[in-house]
Amino acid sequence: MKPTTIIMLIVAVILLSAAIYLIIEAIKPVPKEKTLEYDPAIEVNVLSSSTIEALESCQGSSLATTLEEEAKYQFCAYDITEENLTKMKILRTIRGNKLCGYDQRNQNNNCSFEDHYGNNSRDIWRLTWYTIVIKRNTESIKVWANNEDYFYMRSGNSAPGTPFSGSIYLLNPEDKAAIERLKE
Repeated sequence: MKPTTIIMLIVAVILLSAAIYLIIEAIKPVPKEKTLEYDPAIEVNVLSSSTIEALESCQGSSLATTLEEEAKYQFCAYDITEENLTKMKILRTIRGNKLCGYDQRNQNNNCSFEDHYGNNSRDIWRLTWYTIVIKRNTESIKVWANNEDYFYMRSGNSAPGTPFSGSIYLLNPEDKAAIERLKE
């Protein structure tokens, strides 16, 4: 056999292999996205009144000028705006199904933000604030939509540099109007 014939046979085998691979990939079934069903029987409030009360009690702390005023706010590390306080009160009325709890210390945890936040997701509202217990803690809330579903995530850490832990909820679809008010 001539060397050009051998080269042409090798090229033909490579092209045939590539064509077979592309055909197999094209007919492979596409995995379905997980569908979530909201269950009113297990719904809970996603935000507690105590969180709102704690933030409300610190409102105005950044304006303290005297030692007496500063003493009143000694455990305050965040001065919430009226707008964000109103959104927290709206969020307090929304209910959801807890999907999972996560802890960044647990490497075998099956709860992941990425499982519910994809290419079709859009952020609705996010708030991060700080609290003082023994040390300064970070707390965070995120609300987003993924396709037709709405989600809520609450996370926090117990001190700077420590892992975050929290929960992810599927929000009640009947609360869509209230959820969309968080964007305003």
